[in-house]
Amino acid sequence: MLRRGTYQGFGCGKTTLIGAFLLMSVRLIAQDLYRIIREVEKLEKELLTAPAQDHEILKDRLRKAIAERDLMRRSLEGSKDVASILKKKDLYR
Repeated sequence: MLRRGTYQGFGCGKTTLIGAFLLMSVRLIAQDLYRIIREVEKLEKELLTAPAQDHEILKDRLRKAIAERDLMRRSLEGSKDVASILKKKDLYR
């Protein structure tokens, strides 16, 4: 179990972050990315067939899933600016 703490390294100096995101192995990130990609595809299909009253709810869920997918892609590609990515992730929640 990963816990909150002060971590050094990762190019962000001495910063308190939730270490779960930073300490995931590449394999776990890739598995999570695969799951999120499937979720985005499912939501896109649902949006096409959903009744009009459900469109806003589905659009919101799709927007959040796309943001999470993009975040995971950037982290898997080895983005150097981890702190700003984590800040942006909180904006979509």
